[in-house]
Amino acid sequence: MASSHKNALSPSRFLGQVLGAGTALGLGMVLAASFTTAHAHEGGPADHLPPSPPPCPMMMHHMMPPPGTTLSYTTTGHAKAMPTRLTIRLTAQQSAPTPADAQTALNKQMETAMQTAGGHKGITALAENYTLSDQTPDKSQTSRWVANQSMSLTGNDSHALLGLAEKLQKQGLGIDDMNWSLTDSAREKLEDQAREQALTKVRPTAESDARMLGLHLFKLESVRVGPGPMPPVFARPMMMMAARANAAPAPQTSPSEQTVEVTVRVRAILMGEHHHGPHGPGPMEHPGADTAGPAPAH
Repeated sequence: MASSHKNALSPSRFLGQVLGAGTALGLGMVLAASFTTAHAHEGGPADHLPPSPPPCPMMMHHMMPPPGTTLSYTTTGHAKAMPTRLTIRLTAQQSAPTPADAQTALNKQMETAMQTAGGHKGITALAENYTLSDQTPDKSQTSRWVANQSMSLTGNDSHALLGLAEKLQKQGLGIDDMNWSLTDSAREKLEDQAREQALTKVRPTAESDARMLGLHLFKLESVRVGPGPMPPVFARPMMMMAARANAAPAPQTSPSEQTVEVTVRVRAILMGEHHHGPHGPGPMEHPGADTAGPAPAH
């Protein structure tokens, strides 16, 4: 009888063999907490309750994120195309001894200009900024008021736009600048190409930097995609007097290739060689080991 009692397995040893040491320890914590709660509900002396067991080291290892090195960097993508949309900005100007006379003359001039521009299909004409200022010279006996208003012409047919600008020049308007730009659909297409190019550099860049630091890429923590800086727009001012001459030749302009840039800002976590990635083997697992156990007998 003594021999039988000596060889009998205790509950903790039995759990250790059946479930494994790690699982038994976790289950033991749950049983201890249940016992403490039940004992308190039954009216047991609260002052003599056993202390709570310490947290399981193995469980804490899985709950806490592993330490690592944070790598912050950016990648960029570029795509180029020729712009097809042309915008021409012009200004009408009239002067007179009184503000009312200057504005009346300007309003008539702009009315004629807008009627001229309105007859061209595919061209958007807009009347824009309007200003009035007193430009009477010092010690002058005669007042001089100057009224200005700008207008813009936008379209994809550059030949028709330049021809219309020539007509408006002959009506007394002066060209302020001419700018080429991408259409909305063309810009969206280039942004997609630049974004794809920038994103394909994200992982190779992180892995290359990690190797140079003697580490390896653990995971990409954050990736932010945004547009790059807009290309500068250069105005082309023209002389007002030359533009107003009736015999002035038609204005000329040529487009130049434009670049769309997309920037990707990345933050990655790098680890030492002994750490595995978020989907790699855990600290208690061994690649290639048979963890399924023997097949059940039939």
